[in-house]
Amino acid sequence: MNEHQDDRARRGKDASGRPKRGGSGNFRGKKSDFQKRGQHKGGQKGRPDSRRTEEPTSRRDEPELPASVRVADLPFNMRVELKTLAKENAEVVARQLAVALANLENDPAEASLYAQAAVKRAGRVGIVREIAGLSAYRNQDWALALRELRAHRRITGDQSNLAIIADTERGLGRPDDAIQLAEETDLVALPAVVRVELAIVVSGAWRDKHDLAQARAALEIDELNPDVAYSYSARLFEAYADVLEELGDSAAADWARRARLAEAAWEARNPSASGSEDDLVTDLGEIAE
Repeated sequence: MNEHQDDRARRGKDASGRPKRGGSGNFRGKKSDFQKRGQHKGGQKGRPDSRRTEEPTSRRDEPELPASVRVADLPFNMRVELKTLAKENAEVVARQLAVALANLENDPAEASLYAQAAVKRAGRVGIVREIAGLSAYRNQDWALALRELRAHRRITGDQSNLAIIADTERGLGRPDDAIQLAEETDLVALPAVVRVELAIVVSGAWRDKHDLAQARAALEIDELNPDVAYSYSARLFEAYADVLEELGDSAAADWARRARLAEAAWEARNPSASGSEDDLVTDLGEIAE
């Protein structure tokens, strides 16, 4: 195994270069990443249902909630979205979602079980469908993930999970649908990190179709700047290096090196220097020389 192949394995890619779904190399959906993103989204959730949803406060077919799990274990910004529910129901749903989030990374099947129980109680609440979709995605239940994440997008108008929606299409063996989703999207309106994630998935979809030229083109976006490091740069550089390596392009090694530099620079950053982590940038020009 050469240095670049070893680096790709370390980051969680499968043999084709597709991000592994599940485990530490999952495309997205880790508990910590999801909670951090949710805390920054604020009012972007869109249109919460204003109707007060009266649901049964107990169900025999639900998984038992651990006594140690509290309502406060669910991040505050997520609990706010449950205000449309009756109080007792909201408390149960909050605890179910807290268990789902706690298990999202290490036991996605368990996470999905609790998230689906929450959907039965509060299926019109955006955050419930989002956590259910991410849990199903981590559990590699592509059809369920697609249903839940589409529902979340429909309820809230939130576009932040577009890359995961596209990746579920790949999981279902429909790369053309993943590509079409990106083509129908106003990419300029997306946050840079979502645009990059979607480009990586679309590149993977073209690789599924054995079209490496298009896979390369999909990654040649404005964010593919070898001299700077944002939160997404290492993943983008590495995806580009993987495609170049498969094409036999000698530039692959340099892009793989820059991916490692970008990751190291990002991990060594000082988050207090900026109000938003996604605004932080490190100049890689001198480091790469």
